[in-house]
Amino acid sequence: MDSSDLSDGPITLQEYLEVKKALASSEAKVQQLMKVNNNLSEELRRLQKESSLLSLHSSIVSFLARR
Repeated sequence: MDSSDLSDGPITLQEYLEVKKALASSEAKVQQLMKVNNNLSEELRRLQKESSLLSLHSSIVSFLARR
């Protein structure tokens, strides 16, 4: 942290409220990103399962075509 980042004294109410608002906004963004991440993880699992099923189907079709 730079020394310019350090306060020389107490902060004003306005500064406090601005920081509090920024924190609340950041926390809301984090929650939104966590939800999006969860949704993407579920979609990835679904696609991986579908890929496995398609691969199995392809193997079966190839096997039957050689008979």
